[in-house]
Amino acid sequence: MTMLITGSLGLICYKATLFYLHKGYKVIGIDNDLRAKMFGIKTKYQEKLTFLTDNFPRTYIHYPYDIRNKKIIKEIFKTYGKDINCIIHTAAQTSHDYSAKNPLLDFSINADATLDLLGAYRSFAPQAVFLFTSTNKVYGDKVNSLPFKEYGNRFDLEKGDQYFNGVDENFSVDQSTHSIFGSSKLSADSLVQEYSRYFNLKTDVFRLGVVAGGGQSGAFVQEFLSFMIGKLINNKTFQ
Repeated sequence: MTMLITGSLGLICYKATLFYLHKGYKVIGIDNDLRAKMFGIKTKYQEKLTFLTDNFPRTYIHYPYDIRNKKIIKEIFKTYGKDINCIIHTAAQTSHDYSAKNPLLDFSINADATLDLLGAYRSFAPQAVFLFTSTNKVYGDKVNSLPFKEYGNRFDLEKGDQYFNGVDENFSVDQSTHSIFGSSKLSADSLVQEYSRYFNLKTDVFRLGVVAGGGQSGAFVQEFLSFMIGKLINNKTFQ
């Protein structure tokens, strides 16, 4: 079994990479640590890469390239396409503040690159399953219009409300403010769905929110929860 994973050294897919390697799968990882350059932070990119190449030299293959590099993406899919069983696409620009200041860059990473990946998938690995990590921000602020009530320690909907157990894919994504980031991810989200419906490919979308976990290198503009906890642990303040 062969997995192709974008963002293979990031928070989500480093765990996925390890999971499948321990299962004996081959993993083709694409990750160039772009967030470190964009946000000016130190990540555990090299530490993770060294661990993978030392412990899984035969089954982990790394490509340190930007997912916007159309030529490289095409070459990778052309090389491994017939063997790829699953594609997990997590590489993205995920900061709301950064997207507002750099909307073209944000869209090129989140939407344009996803379209290029889908095109390579369709051309060279149509037998595979394509999994995309989207975001709950595709719903925008329309969720705030639901009839929430204040309880002792939380706001919640009343039992019996259509969305009491959670907002699902039936909730409208129209007529709401998404942020530039949310809009670029919504574009990619829609494309991934369309490649399934229109081209009869096997794709699926996961809409995540406030993802946190061990190994995060939080920054003020992104992964704020781990950034804040890191400050508190080290008795530092932030503004």
